[in-house]
Amino acid sequence: MRNRPRLAVRRIWCSLGATVLVATGLLAASTPSALAVDCDTEFLGYHYSIETTGTVSEFNNRPDGCFEDPYFGWAGTNGTIIAPAHFPAMATTFYDHSLGFIESSFNSPGGWVQIGWYGGSVGDCSMSCARRASGLGNYLEVVTPTPPTYSISVLDFRGLAYNYASVYNVVYNAAGCWNVYYDNGTYLGNACGMPSSGFSAAASEVVNCHEQDSGCGSSSAVEMPLTYYGNSNPNVNAALRIKGSGGYEPWDSSLSVNYTVRYDERTTSPTYYLSAFNAWYYVKAFD
Repeated sequence: MRNRPRLAVRRIWCSLGATVLVATGLLAASTPSALAVDCDTEFLGYHYSIETTGTVSEFNNRPDGCFEDPYFGWAGTNGTIIAPAHFPAMATTFYDHSLGFIESSFNSPGGWVQIGWYGGSVGDCSMSCARRASGLGNYLEVVTPTPPTYSISVLDFRGLAYNYASVYNVVYNAAGCWNVYYDNGTYLGNACGMPSSGFSAAASEVVNCHEQDSGCGSSSAVEMPLTYYGNSNPNVNAALRIKGSGGYEPWDSSLSVNYTVRYDERTTSPTYYLSAFNAWYYVKAFD
């Protein structure tokens, strides 16, 4: 069956200094979890509850999905993700998706290394994508910009039980690549050719293709099921942690360099929330 072409969309960073450009043109049947820059770009179909590293401390609820003031100086992102208790509701698993991830994402020319759980379709099926119509999967997504376009690689590396807790890690190594781990130290692979540092993120993301193409899916909201990130003890590997020049540190409210930027969509319809048990090494995202 021929995949329905869809307009490319961008995850957007509002920063005068950043110059990332990702996912221009057309995408086929599924869209990557995208990171890009340009607050004037319409953010079609993507919705987030997310925390990232930034140059200021702020909590944004703006409706356009524009995350502000990134700080790209971290060399690793680590922490537990507890998968949801059920498969997320969505109109079409062939085009929509719901997922939860940690990632390291990079400044000009952009790109990211991202790992987590998903349901539905993730990736760009003209290059690489993965789909699950029922039951959750674990995925790895690597995007490498080659301006003015990009390349994407998506790996569905296993099925995932509901409520499954796994410690994930994306970390730069001395050989010039980013290593990826799951289940608290099981090596999955690496991604090379990226900068040696980036910003860290922990996030839930949904995509509703109907917002990009009225003939796709339906106007019903894609569910962002309850997902937990981190652990209540900031000093264990299960907590959300980020790696700086001094090694790993808890992703708490007093970082060694700069701050945490948080974003959700509690002021819009549909509503999506980010809430902290402990700021910001143990959080939850939900709708």
